[in-house]
Amino acid sequence: MLTDILKKCGRGVLYIITLPILLVVLSIYAVIGVIQFFYVGIKSIWYFFTGRNLFGEFPEDVKAREILEGKEVTNINIVNEPVETPTPSQPYITTPQPYITKPEDDNNGVTIISSEDEEK
Repeated sequence: MLTDILKKCGRGVLYIITLPILLVVLSIYAVIGVIQFFYVGIKSIWYFFTGRNLFGEFPEDVKAREILEGKEVTNINIVNEPVETPTPSQPYITTPQPYITKPEDDNNGVTIISSEDEEK
């Protein structure tokens, strides 16, 4: 019974000691968070009006700019597949193509319907 009372008192003393430390740590964390919030907000507004990117450039952007400027770029990660030349036994067109015919009339495939034809 006495040990139960000491355990409860010990826990209470432990809570009394750790609670202020926890509050100090959380308040420091909150102050740092508020400072970063305003800093990043002001910095992003500044970068927006100066035309810069807040997060820097991606590697793809750097490579694209180098290509557009005409510099020699290596390691673009483009697969250069060899072009297959057709052999005499291999047809040039491997997929079936639609059969296109010339229309029988001289109107280039357009059917002209006049108001007289509609009445009949």
